[in-house]
Amino acid sequence: MSSEVIKKAKRKNLLAFMFGSLIIGFGDSCINIAYVPFMYEVTNYNLFLTGLMITIYQIMWFLPLPISGRLSDKFGRKNMMMFSPPISIFGVILLFFVNQYTLYLLFISQILRPLGASSGIMNYQILTSESNDDSNNGLGHIFGIIAFLYFFSTIGGSIYVNLMGFDYKIYFMIYLILYIIDWVKNIVFLTDTIHVKNNGNNSLEKKDWREIFKNSKVQSAILFLTLDVFFWATSGDILKAGLQMQYRFSLETLAFFNIWFNVSVMILQIPAGKLTDKIGKKNTLILSEIFGLIIFILYILLSFATQISEFFNIFIFPTMITIQIIWGFVASSFIPSESMILSDLDESRKGVSYGMVSFVRGLGAMPTGIIGGFLMGSVHFTAPLIFTTIGIIILILYLLRYGDRFDELENIESRHS
Repeated sequence: MSSEVIKKAKRKNLLAFMFGSLIIGFGDSCINIAYVPFMYEVTNYNLFLTGLMITIYQIMWFLPLPISGRLSDKFGRKNMMMFSPPISIFGVILLFFVNQYTLYLLFISQILRPLGASSGIMNYQILTSESNDDSNNGLGHIFGIIAFLYFFSTIGGSIYVNLMGFDYKIYFMIYLILYIIDWVKNIVFLTDTIHVKNNGNNSLEKKDWREIFKNSKVQSAILFLTLDVFFWATSGDILKAGLQMQYRFSLETLAFFNIWFNVSVMILQIPAGKLTDKIGKKNTLILSEIFGLIIFILYILLSFATQISEFFNIFIFPTMITIQIIWGFVASSFIPSESMILSDLDESRKGVSYGMVSFVRGLGAMPTGIIGGFLMGSVHFTAPLIFTTIGIIILILYLLRYGDRFDELENIESRHS
């Protein structure tokens, strides 16, 4: 295939991902708002059991990725994006049959949905990186544009949930239809340019997977990303159910708050991508964590204030909206840096290196739902929030000390070539 044809294929890939962001953003908004409250309800309002189900989801999101990454390096990114979505599709279908007497189906769904979706996310990020190598735009900017379109679409999904007030399973159906459309779009329009360029053969240098962990800069990235998911997920995974318990928020109210988050991310995502290209991943991540610290301090102060006096109840809604706006900056500034780190850890084995790093992150995510559910349900609503606050301080100190290594990740292979 000529270089000009490959360039056109890469541009088509990026356009396909941008269009896919509009499709999936709407569907994700529907299911993400609904599925935690749905689990909370079908588990008979048991926070611990809800946390356990979330933990299973987290485990299956990360742990299978080394195998998925190895298959991606061997058979190509597009092939994996063709064959992994049906696994998630079947997992979503099972949700339609879940009730208090068929929780085993929820258990199976929590295994299958992330098993297929995580492979798709991995290959999308790697293929985006590979498709932008001839572009004049920085990779952070490209990831920013795609994320902007995604969160723009989630606004529509959040408004839809807020206005319609349908049953949970209607939102699952919407997500399922849009996910299938995106899957077909990838089959038709995507080109695995690296695989084609090498005539379908994995002619890249073979490396033992243990070599991924030998470079100190890669080790630093692994440690930071693992600690980050552990500290944040301990609160975040159970937070929606906790807000329902603490403030009796309805599904529509949660969707209303989610609109503010999505608007914030939409507005800030492209500037955040450009900011990442300009000041580097270290400084962008530090800003992200600092604003995250503000979020959890506000949650904690609001909780104690409303328990001291009912007068402070008037601050619940404006504080929640403020939190969502700040969280939008946290997400928009974190996404480009994370995507750039994960999609270019090892030039010759991008898939397996991505998978192994995600495997380690998965170990950090394994206990978070259970820990968060136990602390929130048995100790106090603020217990996991305080834990996350302390963790974010640790992450900021780590970035100040070792964050320079992240900006050197893209140069590792070039120095050894």
